[in-house]
Amino acid sequence: MLSANQEYIFPEETIPAYEWVERLIRYINAESMQEKHSYWTGFPWSKAGTIPVYYPEKIHLNTRGSSVVKNFYFSKSLTKTLANVTIGSVNISIVNVLVAGLEKH
Repeated sequence: MLSANQEYIFPEETIPAYEWVERLIRYINAESMQEKHSYWTGFPWSKAGTIPVYYPEKIHLNTRGSSVVKNFYFSKSLTKTLANVTIGSVNISIVNVLVAGLEKH
């Protein structure tokens, strides 16, 4: 769809993104969440065991050490198309999403 210059329509949202974020912040800051945080951080995690491996021959798979970074590049026309895509009713562009992701790292 994007390469054919057709508009991509994202599924309808149940609530706007900003409202979801506000709810999440209220949940995180709620007293009950602080109690849960204290509960979970109070465990002696350094003494916790590891999860057993069912397939020892595949222990090297799906671990942080087995991850690989793959680089890829979009064509100029696809990049321009993606830059103009907006996400549903919140009117957030893909560029905004990518920049927000970069700010986390």
